[in-house]
Amino acid sequence: MRKLFPYIKPQLKPYVWSMLLKAGGTFTDLLIPLIMGVVIDQGIATGNTDMIVRLCLLMLAVAVASLTMNLSGHYLSAHSTQAMGDNMRRAIYRHIQGMTISSVDDITTASLITRNTNDVEHVIRTLLMVSRMMMRAPITAIGGTILVLFIDPWLTLVLLVGMVLLGTVSVAVYKATRPIYARVQKSIDRMTAVLRENLDGIRVVKAFNKQAYELGRFDTQSGEVRRQEVKAGTYNAFMSPAIALISSITTAVVLYVSGFRVGGGALQIGSIVTVLNYINMILNAMRTIPRMFMMFSRANTSAERINRVLEDDSHTEYGAMTMPAPAQDGGRAPILEFCHVTFRYPGANVDALSDVSFAITRGSTLAVIGNTGAGKTTLLNLVLRLYEPTQGSIYFEGRDIREYDRQTLTRRITAAMQQYNIFAMSIRDNILLDKPLDEARLSSAVESAQIKPLIDELEEGFDHRISQNGSNLSGGQKQRVSVARTLYRDSDLVVLDDVSSALDYATDLRLRRALKENYSGTSVILISQRIASVRGADQILVLHNGRLMGLGTHDELARGCDTYRAICRTQNVEVPGEEAMAV
Repeated sequence: MRKLFPYIKPQLKPYVWSMLLKAGGTFTDLLIPLIMGVVIDQGIATGNTDMIVRLCLLMLAVAVASLTMNLSGHYLSAHSTQAMGDNMRRAIYRHIQGMTISSVDDITTASLITRNTNDVEHVIRTLLMVSRMMMRAPITAIGGTILVLFIDPWLTLVLLVGMVLLGTVSVAVYKATRPIYARVQKSIDRMTAVLRENLDGIRVVKAFNKQAYELGRFDTQSGEVRRQEVKAGTYNAFMSPAIALISSITTAVVLYVSGFRVGGGALQIGSIVTVLNYINMILNAMRTIPRMFMMFSRANTSAERINRVLEDDSHTEYGAMTMPAPAQDGGRAPILEFCHVTFRYPGANVDALSDVSFAITRGSTLAVIGNTGAGKTTLLNLVLRLYEPTQGSIYFEGRDIREYDRQTLTRRITAAMQQYNIFAMSIRDNILLDKPLDEARLSSAVESAQIKPLIDELEEGFDHRISQNGSNLSGGQKQRVSVARTLYRDSDLVVLDDVSSALDYATDLRLRRALKENYSGTSVILISQRIASVRGADQILVLHNGRLMGLGTHDELARGCDTYRAICRTQNVEVPGEEAMAV
């Protein structure tokens, strides 16, 4: 918990005030039994009505003061702890934005979601409990014990024995439940992962009638969470009867000893009532110990998981270069070049890309084609520096891509990803994504991406609000919005990762023609599995199992690359020396 202090510190002042107010309220609560004892011994026993009235009014004033301080403490603790939670969630979210994709993959997306929601909530609840219960419990226990000591030392001895027994049982349960709650949080991670997969693929699940299968997967993970929770709950359930037994025995012994003390004249009736009230208050406070230990156990596990994210120091190293050095060859140097690049995903046994080399010149189009798993998207990830090459180098504008600062790269290299992300906002905002509005650029991007007909059909036009993840758009419409977003950046290099998979051939053709006409000075890397989408490119790069199988024009590859010829045959595209397959 100490490592989370920087996010607690801004709210420390109101949080401390809440604890002081709770402490004040607890002290005033301790005065009420003491006053009650005086009322019995000096008021009721002697028939002094005036004293009874004065002391009762004093008790009322003390009760009002206690209520005021406790309510104020509750308000401040709730306000400050929620602000602390907000600080932690913001810090985690900001830190995740700077983490490398490898680190995100290592922790997993589902676990990051759990850590920024469920784990933070456990920490906040514990901080809230500390400001309320934990302040009240020790003050009540210590203050009540001291007051009982002044009344009768023998009764204090009985009370201390009961408190030691309660503390021993609580510590034992804490040690037993702490590792269980660590397993509970990991089980929640796995359950969240299954839930995310089901929600992301709900259409596939329904299309293949796999609802029963998905229910079984979720029930398995949910059952694991339940089993771990039940196991922890079994230990915690032991606490209630144990505490009740210890409390009952302690009270019985106190009453037994009090009988002898009253008979010997060492105690008065009012003192016994006062002692019994204090014992009841102390034991009630001690009953909160199991809950506190349980929450501490869970919060400690959650804090360690949060620290695992915040302590992750992985980040992509960027240089300081903002503009490329002037070209020495009159502008003939390639804008992007891969030199013997090899890449293997963390934990994988084989390379995703192996010794890949190619170059793309300014204003030209390089198409990348290959079967599923060939390494096409991996190549895109390397261009965007989402991952770093295991071996080899990548050059942009003649310089190592790692020498450029982040803003320069994101401004000059943009991409439309295969898994397009559509946000719950208007079409205009989805395209701009907080970029300043330029009507000319927006119009060009929209027309080139072939999304203008859709906008013209909508009553709200650009202001039409898209549902979360684009659920009120078709797959092709979402792809075209994603392409428009990329083209609006007006970058030097655009990467289009299989953005025509949901488009019909006519729309795909119009999109490619618009790119050549309206963005002739922009270099394009076009990733696709369609021969029809790539055959007009200046160069076509053929990948198979991460290896470069061929590089050239459509005609060159159709004559000399077996892998490309095989793809052509599967798509009924005629190749030299062969007849096209019948449809």
